[in-house]
Amino acid sequence: MNIHDFMVLDNFRGKGVGKAQLNGIEQYCRDNDYLKITLEVGDDNVSAKKLYSSLDYEDYRVVLKGQQHWQKYLN
Repeated sequence: MNIHDFMVLDNFRGKGVGKAQLNGIEQYCRDNDYLKITLEVGDDNVSAKKLYSSLDYEDYRVVLKGQQHWQKYLN
């Protein structure tokens, strides 16, 4: 599954909303036999990269225009 345009509104950030959403997406993917989840994040989006890293997503390549690709293989 590729996640596009994932965001949490400012007034919900830091409250576990993004983590809960990603955990729900991961569970859906596991239940439906997906092998991995990929997403893109801007080089300068430190808070999003911190969230993804805390959930074991890994940066696997940097592409043009300041976007990084991250992925997580599902067990």
